[in-house]
Amino acid sequence: MSDTAAPRTSLANVNLFVRDPERARRFYVEALGLRDDARSAPPHFVLLDAGGGPTLTLQAASVLGEALDRVGGVELGFELAPAGLSAGPDAAATLDAARARVVAAGGTAAAVEVMGWATGFDGRDPDGHRLSVFVRSAEGRPTEGRPATP
Repeated sequence: MSDTAAPRTSLANVNLFVRDPERARRFYVEALGLRDDARSAPPHFVLLDAGGGPTLTLQAASVLGEALDRVGGVELGFELAPAGLSAGPDAAATLDAARARVVAAGGTAAAVEVMGWATGFDGRDPDGHRLSVFVRSAEGRPTEGRPATP
């Protein structure tokens, strides 16, 4: 074992294998508000800006011979954070609108749930990748209750 510590690194990109990169791009842009990155190289992959953190690459599975008949153990988490928004009445409206956009763009969305650290919902994109969409509670306090949506 070396005495030299590994340099600090940061997650720069998440690569999802998808059936149709353009269809996946429309989903993530329309449903979740990600933005196109100029470094995209359609038709084989699309690069999206995920809000200043890691980028999201949507790559055609067929290019690398990947199979989409199995879903991996990955879930993408998207925090909805308009200025000054914390879990509460405004957050409920924001989550309801996000949930509707996910479904309208071809994904699935479960009922909104109140958790100790956030309020949000789970879903899947059109290729079956797991999603978690949430509004974090203020200062780590438990979120205020609200009825679950159907």
